[in-house]
Amino acid sequence: MGKKKSKKLRRILQAQQAAQQADVQAATPAMSATEPSNSQSVLVQPVQPAVEENEVKEVRSEIRKILITVGILVLLIVAIYLANLKTDFILRLGAWLSKVLNINV
Repeated sequence: MGKKKSKKLRRILQAQQAAQQADVQAATPAMSATEPSNSQSVLVQPVQPAVEENEVKEVRSEIRKILITVGILVLLIVAIYLANLKTDFILRLGAWLSKVLNINV
């Protein structure tokens, strides 16, 4: 990245940080007289929503279902391949389909 682009990027990031700090300071309530003055330097971080346990469980169950489906498909393909080595099942099936569907090759 060139110097000009990095300077522009740095300026943009600084402007965004300043805007965020201004928003945070505006959102904090006015301090009462009982609070110490050094607490002004502490910035309040916005609370990010935590990932719920239910969402994690749902995602894990969906991933498990996908892996089981892919495993079954792989086993089916291997079984068809091995059956094709022993017999001419695939060739006969293809000939029958082309005859029934009237497909000329």
